[in-house]
Amino acid sequence: MNGRKDLFQESMQLGHSAAWDQDWERAIEFYRKALAESPEHPVALTSLGLALLQNDRVQEALAVYEQAGQASPEDPIPLEKCAEIYEKLGESAKAVRRRHEAAERYIRRHDAEKAVENWVHIARITPEKLNVRSRLALAYERMGRRKEAVQEYLAVASIMQHSKKQESALEAAQRALNLVPGDPEASKVLRLLRERQPLPPPSPPAGSTWPLRPGKAQARMAPDAAGRGLVEAEVESEDGSSDPEEAAQARALSLLAELLFE
Repeated sequence: MNGRKDLFQESMQLGHSAAWDQDWERAIEFYRKALAESPEHPVALTSLGLALLQNDRVQEALAVYEQAGQASPEDPIPLEKCAEIYEKLGESAKAVRRRHEAAERYIRRHDAEKAVENWVHIARITPEKLNVRSRLALAYERMGRRKEAVQEYLAVASIMQHSKKQESALEAAQRALNLVPGDPEASKVLRLLRERQPLPPPSPPAGSTWPLRPGKAQARMAPDAAGRGLVEAEVESEDGSSDPEEAAQARALSLLAELLFE
């Protein structure tokens, strides 16, 4: 830190306080004052980026998140934010590139859950990405999520066929059918492949997408307990507990991290 540490800390605290009150203009002002004392501080950059985003200053937020990604080369979150903004702006190629980079950073952290989340985003933007669909298929299979694994293996089969790799397409379809014997879609794809009939293009992964900005009824921006910057408050179910299925999936993916990314 080149500037005054006391002024930096005071400005960050005032910025967090304004953010808690959702007074984004004041939050932006204080975060900029903090950055004047420490221009490359990653927490100040990500806090400013989020405040700008909440204030609908999208292009400014993008520039700040890009700077944060460079200032903190091991942190995947700024890259994810850049990807979200690029998606909103319709710049798909840049969004995909940032998602790949974020996934690689999560892999280095052995956080398979978040890496898979980024691959899903990529597959929704570019369903024909073979390496992404293959990784998703394997991850879902090892998690025991057979329905999702079948869909990903069938996507792989379609991509393989369109790449003139008939044997590999057959192997992918057979693997899908082995996971769920009698599955009507897998059976149909395998039959079409054996008859040398063209398969439809691969479909994007099923499921909802994540919004760029949560509604005020769903999340609130606030400084985290350790003072590292702004975080989005977790939304719990009506009974006050987190979703047990999501928690189980997260545990499974964490256990698989070493295997998947060895």
